[in-house]
Amino acid sequence: MIENILAHLKIERLNPMQEASIDAWKEGKDLILLSPTGSGKTLAYLLPLVQSLKPDVKGVQAVVLVPSRELALQIDQVFKSMNTSFKAVSCYADDLPWKSTVPSKGCSHRSSSVRRGV
Repeated sequence: MIENILAHLKIERLNPMQEASIDAWKEGKDLILLSPTGSGKTLAYLLPLVQSLKPDVKGVQAVVLVPSRELALQIDQVFKSMNTSFKAVSCYADDLPWKSTVPSKGCSHRSSSVRRGV
């Protein structure tokens, strides 16, 4: 699966951080990635995440929370570029207090089965 994803992304090989994240996932370890912008962190955690998803399971299998709209959209773009059989939903709320229960202002998705408010 990883080889197909890398081919879709036009990446020849993973960097050491990305390889370490996959190794940690295979060993069942928790992982925190601290690395500069543009170093490949998004792919470093999406590759193990995608390998954890089960094609025969319907419904939400993973949730990725991020602090900004820009990062949510970047992750959504990378995930969709991976060209897997899984669907992605990117929702974000701008300028809202952390404790707010107001629904998100924007939602970009590839799944027609996503229901409003879910």
